[in-house]
Formats: sequence, C-alpha cells, structure tokens
Amino acid sequence: MTTHREVEVKVLEVETASLVARLEALGAKKIFEGVMKVVSFKGLPKGVSLLRVRQEGEQTYLAVKRQQIREGVRDVEEQSIIVDEFESTVRLLETIGFSVKRRYEKHRLSYRLRGVRFEFDTLYEEDIPTFLEIEGSSPEEVKEALSWLEIPDDRALAWTGKDVRRHYGKE
Repeated sequence: MTTHREVEVKVLEVETASLVARLEALGAKKIFEGVMKVVSFKGLPKGVSLLRVRQEGEQTYLAVKRQQIREGVRDVEEQSIIVDEFESTVRLLETIGFSVKRRYEKHRLSYRLRGVRFEFDTLYEEDIPTFLEIEGSSPEEVKEALSWLEIPDDRALAWTGKDVRRHYGKE
C-alpha cells in the first residue's frame, strides 16, 4: 500500500494545446495519455472523502482519500493499492455494503515537471470543457507551477471533480 499527500487545484476551460506546448518547452515529460475508468462509492465512514476504483491504462487501483482545504488548495491524503481486476474489485466493494455513487470514463493527458503533475481531463458523455489539475507537494509548489504556465492564481480552484460537475450543472 502506498500513502501520499496531494496538494492540488483545478483550472477550468483550459486550452490544452497551448499549455502542453508551454510544458514541453519547459522540459515536462509526458507520463500518461489514455482512457481512465472510474467508479466512486457512497456510504463512506466519517472522515473519508472518497473511495474509488480506477483503471489507468493496464493498472487498476483501489484508493481512499481524506481531504481538507487550506491556503486555497485541496490538501489530500491518499492511500492506494494495486488490484488485479477493475470489475471484480467494484463487485467486492458492493458485496461488503458500499454502493456505486458514480461510474464514468475520461481521457487523461498527464505531464510531470520538477515533481509537479499536470493532468488534463476530458470527461466522456458530459458537456464539460477540458480542465487541468495541478498537483504538487505543497501550496507554494502548486502556486509556483501556476506561474510557469502564466495562469493567474484566481483561476486556481480548490475543487473536487464533484464541484466541477456541479459548476456545469451536471451534479
């Protein structure tokens, strides 16, 4: 099992091509591009903000998140393990009493630069413009990453995916 801390923001309605060009000019490396399948669950114990199964390429992960908002960013502790099968893991969680909250697919394009992840997400079957998630190890690192892309701080939102969907009237 791995445990790590994510400090992240979302930037809505991004122009992917120009931001990717800027990232690549700065030396960023593409680390993933493809379809992600995600199932999140409801009926979570107190203090748990997310329980999900996610398939990213050939890897499938089971993850639990706990979060707080501080200094204008989401500060998230995530514990995850690699599991063998996506659908079998979903069925197992249902068997022990968790109910599927949401099932969806998205296209993700991920880059890494100086330890910061830049993830462009396009949700399938929803009329939501592509958004960017910037994930670092501290609020200062995330704010610095925004400056690399010349994105004003006021466009950085300490939102969850649910907040994004709600903003576009999809939740």
